[in-house]
Amino acid sequence: MKIGVKLALGFSFVVIAMLATVLFCLNTNKDIRKQFEALGDDIVPGAIAMTAMEGKCQQTAHELMRYITTAGEEEEKEKAVQADLESLEKAAMEHLECGISIEEHEAARQLMTEAEKFASICTEIIDLKKQGLSTNELLEKKKNSFNPVLDSLLAQLRKRTAAHMRELAKAEGAVSQAHIRGEQVALAVSFSVIFISAVIALFTTRSIVRPLHALHKGTEIIGKGNLDYKVATSVKDEIGQLSRAFDEMTQNLRTTTTSIDRLDAINEQLNDSKEQLLAMNQQLESEVAERKKTQEALEFSNRELTDFVYVASHDLREPLRKISSFGQLLQKSMQGKLSDDDQENLAFMIDGSDRMTMMIDGLLTYSRVNTKDIQFETVDLNNVIEQLKGFELAMLLEEIGCVIEVPQPLPKVYADPVQIEQLLQNLIANGIKYRGKGVTPKIIIKAKEVPDNKVRIEVQDNGIGIAPEYCDEIFKMFKRLHSRNEYDGCGIGLSVCKKIVSRHAGRIGVESEPGKGSTFWFTISLAKDAVPAEEAVTVS
Repeated sequence: MKIGVKLALGFSFVVIAMLATVLFCLNTNKDIRKQFEALGDDIVPGAIAMTAMEGKCQQTAHELMRYITTAGEEEEKEKAVQADLESLEKAAMEHLECGISIEEHEAARQLMTEAEKFASICTEIIDLKKQGLSTNELLEKKKNSFNPVLDSLLAQLRKRTAAHMRELAKAEGAVSQAHIRGEQVALAVSFSVIFISAVIALFTTRSIVRPLHALHKGTEIIGKGNLDYKVATSVKDEIGQLSRAFDEMTQNLRTTTTSIDRLDAINEQLNDSKEQLLAMNQQLESEVAERKKTQEALEFSNRELTDFVYVASHDLREPLRKISSFGQLLQKSMQGKLSDDDQENLAFMIDGSDRMTMMIDGLLTYSRVNTKDIQFETVDLNNVIEQLKGFELAMLLEEIGCVIEVPQPLPKVYADPVQIEQLLQNLIANGIKYRGKGVTPKIIIKAKEVPDNKVRIEVQDNGIGIAPEYCDEIFKMFKRLHSRNEYDGCGIGLSVCKKIVSRHAGRIGVESEPGKGSTFWFTISLAKDAVPAEEAVTVS
């Protein structure tokens, strides 16, 4: 017999017994619920209503007594009595309407009659006081007429309360009896389920657990290296099939496995490799921590240097501005009064002040590029070129007659729009500045795709060119290849370009030959929707 069939038969008996128990408990619960519904619908609300009406009677009698014996605020006292009477009559009417049996309905009607009498005598006493009857006369009226009616009403209420309490006790007894009967049957069924479960457990132990123990014992013996041991059991179910399959597996294992010594040697090698790997990981973690500490120190040093440049530049600009301004005033006021040498020395002083101011402005520009937060977004380089042509470089282009060519539309890049515009402006202005004498400058801007989702932007000019040995030097701070008299500038524009490209995780360089122009290039990330166009465009 299959294990599934054995378990199914055994658990079927248990399930049937549990269903019988559940059905009986549901039936018992139904009887108890009916009793409680009777309590909730009639008995308990009725007892509560009687107690409440009795309290209202007592309160009304108290208010009426205050109305008779105390002077002042008669109208408010009368309203209080009338309110209590209305509440009492309302409660009596509700009790009359909820009567179920004929006897209960008749008792409720008698109670309603008594309540009406009570209200009538209260109203009569109020009217007598309004007519001017004395307090003693009113007290006498209360004693002779009001008190008997009150006593009769209270007796009726207490009689009804006692009847409800008897019904409550009766219902409680029925509920208790049903509960006891349910417990007895539930215990009987529970003992039956326990007995059946014990029989099933014993049968399961004999037919399933013992073969499993034999299989477990065989696995322990084989695990210790005895591959000749056979587990095979005589049972025909799944456990027997498993034991025979296990014996076949050990037979195959005995013919294909290596020796225990060989396995131990392999394990030792694996352990050694693991220890070496752990040591390498620890060393790597130590190096990473040291590099992180060095990087933090470098960032702190860079911040301090940037702050120093910014503050020093601001502090130096003011005295230089004074030197230049007062030097120019002195030059004008001493016109014709100084010798030629003195005039030349004064001009050197003003010129040096102006050059120092330009260098400080360059430092401030470099500092802002290095410290300003970058706001990355999709930037259309064609729009940037149009912006430079129409505004920032418009006067320079018109004055010199420079031509800017874009053979093919440029792609969209992922960059800071302000810094990418400054980068292109500096490279174009650099190509215009270092033009040959008598040559109309021409700028050609191209784009080439490169790996890692980047693009190479090239700004080619027809200027004087750069010697190969200086191609790396020109990107250094304040590095100039020509005298100031030949080409004006402070030597910081290309340093700013290199910093911008570096902050965008790109590279910058130049390819040039003296007398044949230069091609400045930089790499930058493409935008996700960047699709270079095919048609050519020329901007002049």
